[in-house]
Amino acid sequence: MRTPALLLLLAATPAVSHPLGRDEYSLRAGIEASDEGVRVVVMGEIPIADVITGLGKLAGGKPPTKAHQAQWTEARLDELAKGQTVTVDGAELKLEWEPSRSALNGRAVDGFFVYVVQAAVPAPLLDDDITLVLNDQAWTAKPMVYSADVRAKGPWKLKESSAPSDWTSDSATRRLTVRFVKGEVE
Repeated sequence: MRTPALLLLLAATPAVSHPLGRDEYSLRAGIEASDEGVRVVVMGEIPIADVITGLGKLAGGKPPTKAHQAQWTEARLDELAKGQTVTVDGAELKLEWEPSRSALNGRAVDGFFVYVVQAAVPAPLLDDDITLVLNDQAWTAKPMVYSADVRAKGPWKLKESSAPSDWTSDSATRRLTVRFVKGEVE
């Protein structure tokens, strides 16, 4: 799967712009409808201190190796992917979540390690008026802030969205609901 342009938008606002402390995690969601279907991108950011602590435990108190780093990254990507569910018009879809090919994935950026997963809802699964719900249950026990971006391209128009206009600590944002329609919006 190609890296969606939406990821570039999510990544364009670096961790330094967070309205949060260095002990908070963040989740960013991106949803984009286009001729190809709907792409969903979820970016999680973990404070560097938490990653260093986790790597130390994984390495048994010894200096972590590249193999430990790879194992840690794979586990975080797996947690992030398994935390996502998507429904379209009330029906849960079994999507294939995969790590993004973004150069940011598994790397430290401005005080946080970045982990990005993505999935696609193919166009044949969509009718002309859809309600999509992304329910993100990754890392629920962590202090968290949330943001989201929703876009429509081509024949799609965004009719409704529960995406916040700015960063928020409201955990209700974990459930992002969007409605896309083809053609003109009333």
